Amino acid sequence: MKKTALLIILVFFTFFSCQDKDDNTELLPKNRDISGLWEFTLVPHEIYADTVISHGQSAADYETYTSVNDQVYLYQDGNGNVVGFAGTFKISGKISGSSLELAVYANPDGLYIPERPVEEMIRMSEIGLEIDDFGLMEGMGHYLDDPYFQDLRDDRYKVFARKINNLDKSFPSMADYHSNLYLKGIKDDICKVIFSITSWVIASLTDGVVRPMSQDCWLHKDGGGYYAFGHEGPGSLLPILTQAIYYPLEWSCCKVRSYGFEISIGGENISYEALKQAITSTSVQDIFNKLGFAGFQELEQAMDEFYQEYGGFGISIFYDTHTNNTGLYVNHEKGSGAENSALVHAMKGAFGSDYVYAGKNIHDNWHLRRSDFLVCNTPIVICYVIGTHNVNYN
Repeated sequence: MKKTALLIILVFFTFFSCQDKDDNTELLPKNRDISGLWEFTLVPHEIYADTVISHGQSAADYETYTSVNDQVYLYQDGNGNVVGFAGTFKISGKISGSSLELAVYANPDGLYIPERPVEEMIRMSEIGLEIDDFGLMEGMGHYLDDPYFQDLRDDRYKVFARKINNLDKSFPSMADYHSNLYLKGIKDDICKVIFSITSWVIASLTDGVVRPMSQDCWLHKDGGGYYAFGHEGPGSLLPILTQAIYYPLEWSCCKVRSYGFEISIGGENISYEALKQAITSTSVQDIFNKLGFAGFQELEQAMDEFYQEYGGFGISIFYDTHTNNTGLYVNHEKGSGAENSALVHAMKGAFGSDYVYAGKNIHDNWHLRRSDFLVCNTPIVICYVIGTHNVNYN
């Protein structure tokens, strides 16, 4: 009997102790410091399908994939303020308990300046995350309505994040951490990747030698990506077969969109007679053959006829690494119908160009796949083939 009474008292005490704990005791939030290197996985959730047709295709013809960015750096101060960066993007936000609100900032058009403060950048996306007891983060992101990112404004994406490594907290501020890591690394990383792509592609388009329009990478932001190694041809003392690249880069899942390009003639770079002398003395072996001619005499005759009718010119090719198509662009000072000339016809065959456009100013669209950091991005390789005038790429 005594044992039964003792058991009843024990059960009674345990039951009400549990009830009292559930009703009146709040669990204290765990000490969460998110400072460190993170892997962010961006998963498509609601994706706008662009059906505008360019070159017989639309962005809606291509599937959108998950992108994984394993180079997201976050720094949290003692007041819950968060700053960070991921590639060329910067991040700021606030952590409160288990909730984290982040804003993603993109660079404006123009020369890429790693030190640029977020106040001078474009607030393009916002993310709401919850941190679980294991330190993992999960939430949803959306985009702000901005002319820069019209194709993204209706998109929403899920975010899953996990910490890869802790941050060295010996740096007294994010500014110190930023200068010691970010400024030294990201530009070099991007330029190395871009140069390797250029080297791989250009061999099949020219004589296999990479002659960048600019000797330095000089990232230049333009729309949803960056020009590297120049964005004006030829940009070199040798006005033959110089190269640059446009690399699509946006805070996004692996998504295809249509990119618009303006290819415009600029001022004279070299006289026509000097150009012909440069061709005959060039180190490019069999340059005439690479441009579609059997010898220098045939090339010279076709150039003479072209120059007399259309004036100063600059001829470029674009190679889209996403569609594997090539466009030939013939910018010239005067006249029309240059795409039907003997010079252009020969070059079209030599480079296997799928599309040919001519005029002072040319507009064209290409479908490119981009993500937030060197994951599935498909750049445009640009080659200034030959000409007397500069050509601007925008």
